[in-house]
Amino acid sequence: NPANLETKEKLANNYYTTARTLWNNSQTAEAEEMFEKGLKIRRELVAAQPDSVEFQNRLAILLIDYGAIPVFNSQTDKALVLFEEALKIVENLRQKQPENGDFKKTNTRLLRIMSSAKGKAGDYEGGIQGFQKAIEINKDLAKQFPADFRVQRSVWLTNTMFCELYIDNGDAVKAVEICSPTIDFPKNALEKEPENGVVAYDLAISHFNLARAFRLAEKYPQTIEEAEKASAVMLKLNEKTPDNLEYKRNLAVYDTEKSRAAIKLNQPDKAI
Repeated sequence: NPANLETKEKLANNYYTTARTLWNNSQTAEAEEMFEKGLKIRRELVAAQPDSVEFQNRLAILLIDYGAIPVFNSQTDKALVLFEEALKIVENLRQKQPENGDFKKTNTRLLRIMSSAKGKAGDYEGGIQGFQKAIEINKDLAKQFPADFRVQRSVWLTNTMFCELYIDNGDAVKAVEICSPTIDFPKNALEKEPENGVVAYDLAISHFNLARAFRLAEKYPQTIEEAEKASAVMLKLNEKTPDNLEYKRNLAVYDTEKSRAAIKLNQPDKAI
């Protein structure tokens, strides 16, 4: 029954879940096919019930997650088309319910990935403006949900991606300025929960980003110091999960960063 909205909702959710699973398994073409099918049904649901803010928010979330695929594949124009559609939906939702926490979270997710995509396309000013808006919403969410770890971590994630935008743009001064404070959240969280692998990984990423920022600023001793801190954290994670290839890859990347700095310091033996 094409008019059965409950069945359509279940089917749209199944397509979405399947698409995300396929994408996580690097089955890109299959994931895109499932996203397209889910997108068609989501649009039909919104058309059938245009006053349903829940249907609109779910459509925006699907567009955001679907857009991650072309972003990863450097198809920025395709991604931005999806993000622009999502942005219109989210802005409309925020106007209707400005204090709705779910809509704020969707808005932040969208601004993060959209701003990153703009930066990769060379629109750094657009990326910067988007991240600045995301940070403001993040701060508001953090005050609204002070005990929600995921919300607090979202603040860190937004600032981390903002830091990476400045690194990619080669802006050494702003990169050091924005990247430096990103260490605080995962460091404090790890002190409270030493076995939390998620925040440990976040801390390693923060140290590595700061190492890259210092290299841009030609502060090579600080580059090595931060890269060594990143390696120390990642080594502990690798010891707990020795078969994790991502940990090993990151350790190799951190060593490369240290070697590049050592070369600049005319320390060939250390670089080798």
